[in-house]
Amino acid sequence: MGARNWLRAMSAGGLLAAWLLAAGARAQTPPQAVENAKPDAAVAELVRRAGVAAEELTAHLAMVRYQEHISQYKIRGNNKVEYEQEAFYDSLLLVHDKNGRMSAEEMLEEEKAPGRFEQRPLLMTRGFSTMALIVHPYYARSFRFVQEEEEVAEGRQLVRLHFEHIKGEDSPTVLRLRGRNYALGMAGTVWIDAESGAVARIRGELSEPMEDIGLHRLNCEVRYALVELEKSGDKYWLPVVANVDLETPKQHWRNVHEFAKYRRYAVKVKLGS
Repeated sequence: MGARNWLRAMSAGGLLAAWLLAAGARAQTPPQAVENAKPDAAVAELVRRAGVAAEELTAHLAMVRYQEHISQYKIRGNNKVEYEQEAFYDSLLLVHDKNGRMSAEEMLEEEKAPGRFEQRPLLMTRGFSTMALIVHPYYARSFRFVQEEEEVAEGRQLVRLHFEHIKGEDSPTVLRLRGRNYALGMAGTVWIDAESGAVARIRGELSEPMEDIGLHRLNCEVRYALVELEKSGDKYWLPVVANVDLETPKQHWRNVHEFAKYRRYAVKVKLGS
């Protein structure tokens, strides 16, 4: 079964949670959410630097292809795995401007089919590797940022920012359920590399449960690293792993995306005689 068909089968009986793939949706955030306020100068400068790095991230994503290993888990009530499925893809991810709004397009070519395939309701997660783009100039205006304590991880000085989606602004996160899209308000923490301004890690969750559509919890975390491309030796900040955990009153899913084998993407054109 091809990658496209497999993804369609997963979504047929389950849920689709997407980041940036349905850009421009507007989420309803809780009443206690703080309205957009002018950040202090230090935070504004940090977000500006991070925004420059986010623009570089979109450019670098367009230059590379990579292997994506997707592991999907359906979790029982005792937190034990009831069913799991995995597959490997040769992938591309392009972020572009579509009618004045940011949008992401994923292209996946199956490298290794799932060891077993069953028509089970699973969670399909798309585009979460672009989570760092909340600091991109397009989306930064949709979030309120507050600086937290700094920390050191893997020898790098990291500045922590708490973020929270602002009521009425565009949301990069959407849940697709029974053919309808629901924009989600998210809050969490982003760790920014003090030297480069690049996002090294980001963790988010729902601002509050959305029990009206049966969404109890959505947690996601993405880690980025300075990755050396195969053959060329160039180094870019790129996603290395994304974890998404979603729970409804009766179901619990967990997906893990691992990104590796980054190399430059090139199109070969052969001219006829």
